[in-house]
Amino acid sequence: MKRILLVLCMALLCLPVRADSDGKRILNNLFRAGVQAVQTTLQQGREDSEAPDANAAPAAPADPAGALSRVLIDSLEKSVRGIKEQYKEEGRAYARELGDMLAERIVRSPRVQSAITTLQAFCWVIIAYLVLVTLLLLVSMQRLRANDRRILELLHELKRKESDTP
Repeated sequence: MKRILLVLCMALLCLPVRADSDGKRILNNLFRAGVQAVQTTLQQGREDSEAPDANAAPAAPADPAGALSRVLIDSLEKSVRGIKEQYKEEGRAYARELGDMLAERIVRSPRVQSAITTLQAFCWVIIAYLVLVTLLLLVSMQRLRANDRRILELLHELKRKESDTP
């Protein structure tokens, strides 16, 4: 029993308690778990003494200290898991906020602004170049089409002249 109390005290001292509400919640959970463990061991003891089964193997004697320690450890693990989840959520929120602040600071930097402006100007130059090349291609296609029509007309004229001359 002294070992269990020593382990319990050490576990309580090792837990990082943030606020009074967390500490009270942990102690309330531990107290409830202890009461439940004692009640279950007493109930098991009553059931074992009232209805012994001749065919069943002899049951191991109930260890109230072991049951209490298991329940206390489970309760502590649940509380620690809850606190860990809370810290994880706070850490995620902090990381998001820090990332937003860092991105904002980077965008405000004059070097970054000049690089963005240069990149935008380069993109506009490429757009103008592509528009110019497209227009030149369209004009060239129109000229080729006009020349093609003229060649066809000349060929038809030539064929007519050849067929008209005996």
